[in-house]
Amino acid sequence: MKSAERLLLAAIQSAGAERSLNGVKHILKGKRSAQTIQDVRFFQCERITASLKDAPEVNIESIVSALKERGCIRSGPADTHHLTAEGVRYLQELEDDVPFPATYHGMPYEWHSAANGFWQRLRLLIQTLGNLQYDIRFFQPVSYDYTVQRDVKTVLNHSSYSKDQQSRQLYQEVESVLTRFSDQEAEIFVRRLTSAFSAGKTYTQLAAEKGKDELYIHFLHRGIIHEMIQLSAKESESFPLLKRLVPAIPNQTSVTETAAKTHEYIKAGKMLREIAATRGLKLSTIEDHVVEIALHDDAFDPADYITNEVITMAANKAADLGTSRLKTIKENLPDGITYFQIRLALAIKSGRS
Repeated sequence: MKSAERLLLAAIQSAGAERSLNGVKHILKGKRSAQTIQDVRFFQCERITASLKDAPEVNIESIVSALKERGCIRSGPADTHHLTAEGVRYLQELEDDVPFPATYHGMPYEWHSAANGFWQRLRLLIQTLGNLQYDIRFFQPVSYDYTVQRDVKTVLNHSSYSKDQQSRQLYQEVESVLTRFSDQEAEIFVRRLTSAFSAGKTYTQLAAEKGKDELYIHFLHRGIIHEMIQLSAKESESFPLLKRLVPAIPNQTSVTETAAKTHEYIKAGKMLREIAATRGLKLSTIEDHVVEIALHDDAFDPADYITNEVITMAANKAADLGTSRLKTIKENLPDGITYFQIRLALAIKSGRS
């Protein structure tokens, strides 16, 4: 509960006064949309982005209600929220009690579920090598996911190491990472693993033992996984096995498949209304795609939709007002500038800053 409160208070402090509760939830759950990505960058929420995507279930509405009763947050217009003085004080208290791991980075590793994919491969590889050491050929795998099993088999069967050498190498690599963490964090990580003769502990079991909540245990565990992925990329020669367990991480600047399809039509010279009719989509949906493309593609030329003058005007007005709320910005701009153009201007400035 405390970790969820800390996370939600931090998210509301960053974006709550500007975005509805749903907008905050989209950031925490990693919704892949142009608006969410733009919000993440505008409010500098990269660290906690998608932190609830592959995490123990959290009822955000009930936590918001509890925080309201405690006097930590207050509601504003359009379902926005802001921290009270008590909320700021309580957040500081929680930061000491259930600190967020310094090695946790949501945007690069949780957004595309890379951390979860890595963990599933690592725990299955460790389980498999542990069983093979005792010549146990048949066992219940910790993952039945076809892709995970296929990738682990590839690591096992396409290596110059023997199985014993692989075990020793993997042990050295994991130990090298764990020595960078506290004894408690290392213990949590190790006890989550399944060996030939004992099953890994669940977050619930570890939380009960440590007197903490499940989400806190999850974040400690994930912080180690994020560090493993980062080290395997930066120091690949020192972590050859761990590197092979990292799933392919899509480029963070890649657009969604549907936006990419719209981009192809744009490059073919189609007008937005024409694209909407051809694809059977609303014009507003196609405009969403244009905003998403502009956010990700520095080479995208928005000249057909907005002038450089309007881009600068809208972006400067947003900065002057200290807001990204479209209605507020539009009310302070000359008539004729559309919401689409404001969103496009903010996306261009955000994506190319």
